[in-house]
Amino acid sequence: MTPRSPSRRSAWPVALGLLLTVALLAGCGKKDEAAGGKPDGRGDAGADTAARNNNLMDLNAPSTKSHPEGEFVATWPSGCARIRTRTVPSSAGDGRDAVVRAECYRDGDASHGCSVSVWFERPDGGPLSVEDVTAAVARGIGDRRLQIVRQTPVRRDGMEGVLALCREEGGTRCAWYEGYLHRGRMLVVTAWSGQDDLFEDPEVRDFFRSVTLTY
Repeated sequence: MTPRSPSRRSAWPVALGLLLTVALLAGCGKKDEAAGGKPDGRGDAGADTAARNNNLMDLNAPSTKSHPEGEFVATWPSGCARIRTRTVPSSAGDGRDAVVRAECYRDGDASHGCSVSVWFERPDGGPLSVEDVTAAVARGIGDRRLQIVRQTPVRRDGMEGVLALCREEGGTRCAWYEGYLHRGRMLVVTAWSGQDDLFEDPEVRDFFRSVTLTY
């Protein structure tokens, strides 16, 4: 489950070269937003049309949960008493979902949380690409007005993608992004914190390693 660097023939190193530039452009002219709001990498796929709270059994320990809407399983960190699931319908109007997103605020604090977003298609109904993944990650970084301190292509469980670790210049806010393209679907996993301790949190590392697609 540990991320590894992709092969030399991967398209990700090329796409990754655009990530920093796109992130900077995405942040230009934007107002600061709460860390738990839109800047999570889900981009502008559309307005949320359905949401519900799912209680977890244990607030004091990590909890593994299946998310059939997004066809993935994740082990959420402790403090995630509720998982909020949102869906965006397909532009085809056939009842399918275009985007499924699940997120939690640890201990109810919107500045400290994590999310998993799965795109089944582009907003226009077209197929997803490597560029869509890097653009989604870059939008999240730019909206949060963070700086990339590390970026690298990664491979995990047969998926190839990008990893970006980000910090606030002169502040303590930070975020961890991983984005993947797998069998025509896009997966973006995000964690954020108002305190500069995110990258050393073992439960956050386990959260990223646990996210598994089930289709």
